[in-house]
Amino acid sequence: MELRKVKKKDVELLFNWANDSSVRKNAINSNSIEWENHTKWFNHKIKSNDSFIYILEEDQTPVGQIRFDKTDEGYLIDYSIDLVFRKKGYGTKIVKYGCDALKKEFHTVITILAEVKDINIGSSKIFLNLGFTLIKEQTISKQFFYTYKKVV
Repeated sequence: MELRKVKKKDVELLFNWANDSSVRKNAINSNSIEWENHTKWFNHKIKSNDSFIYILEEDQTPVGQIRFDKTDEGYLIDYSIDLVFRKKGYGTKIVKYGCDALKKEFHTVITILAEVKDINIGSSKIFLNLGFTLIKEQTISKQFFYTYKKVV
């Protein structure tokens, strides 16, 4: 298993994953994503010093993506696993490997945050099992969210 930095060729893969119906259901913004908006977003993110995107692969097959975006409080996680690989432990692996990779980028202590819809029980379990602490409960756009935090 390998976690690698995203490449330009991954633009369509991330687009397809982002528009998966269960990914949209668990996203803060649950609207589908248009190709033109995605490509602009993607090109901005891969050039940004404030965003880090990785792809988890097993035997050179993409399994999922994890992204970290800089905020005032730390780095906010966004991750998803390909439909074929869900419920097989890859969520835990990608979050663990992703946090390790981000820490290596900085060689210092960093704060990592995750916002999870209350209906996404699997992700909440992953963050708690990996040592994240529940720090806030809030409603955003009529949806209830948990915020988790870990300093690595």
